[in-house]
Amino acid sequence: NKKTRERLAFPIKSLEKQGKLKILDIDVGSEEYYTYLLLTEEEGMGKGEAAALSMATHSEDIASVASNNLSDILDYVKEKNIDLWTTARIIRMCELENVMKKERAEELWKKMMEDGEWLPFEKYSDYVENLNMVEK
Repeated sequence: NKKTRERLAFPIKSLEKQGKLKILDIDVGSEEYYTYLLLTEEEGMGKGEAAALSMATHSEDIASVASNNLSDILDYVKEKNIDLWTTARIIRMCELENVMKKERAEELWKKMMEDGEWLPFEKYSDYVENLNMVEK
């Protein structure tokens, strides 16, 4: 959602500069475009998720998709064997890659929870403690 994108804008730009993240476009008339249409019009998937999944489906260069909208995409991700990065996983990677300090990750997590965004644990520290259970 918009708030998540705003909050993660700096870490995302940092990861992009490091070559760990790539922003792509979908060309009209391409396989990706028709898969995007199928996912949005027939499956009722959101535009962002559909765009990311259509690119991942047809490109060998794309190893992962980022989304927190598990109810819309989880079945498709499993079916197509696409690596899924949730907001929680992105925050953790940013901490591990020194894009943000642990304190900033905890602060961001708390603010997202206060705004009613879905995260797997109430506190970031609880997520980190339970990573082996969450990230299977």
